Amino acid sequence: AFLFERACDGDGLLGCANLGVSYEHGDGVMQDPARAVSLYERACGGGEMLGCHNLGSMYRTGTAVTEDLAAAASLYWRACEGSVLLSCLNLAVSYELGEGVAQDLATAVNLYLRACESGLTLACDRIGVIYEPAAAVASADAQVTSPDGFGRAGWVVDSETTDPLSEALV
Repeated sequence: AFLFERACDGDGLLGCANLGVSYEHGDGVMQDPARAVSLYERACGGGEMLGCHNLGSMYRTGTAVTEDLAAAASLYWRACEGSVLLSCLNLAVSYELGEGVAQDLATAVNLYLRACESGLTLACDRIGVIYEPAAAVASADAQVTSPDGFGRAGWVVDSETTDPLSEALV
């Protein structure tokens, strides 16, 4: 924690985010979730996406802040755009369940795909769960075909069946 503190004191935003993790979990310092939130805010405010991701998790769980699923989703969105794959996964879960955002399975699948294609296998598993026949995901949006032959949810759609559940991922 000492080296993270030195980095943070020297305006190293990743050091601030890592120091926040130390305070959140009590690794090498006395556990202090409120201090962790402050450090995550500093890191995120300066553009360090790990800080945004971790701050989103604090809002999602209500740790040292009032639970705010919309704020969590917004922070996950920012970090996902900054290539933090776990944020893409967490944001996908938010869209899948309608937590802090309007439920939108097509957006959830696209976010899971983004994380899956980047190597986060848990996201690949979630796609499979969503597209089980019992999940009732074959909504009108997922079945509509565009002129290029792709469904809106990013699935190849067979023009004869328009059943995204029977097709392969793009």
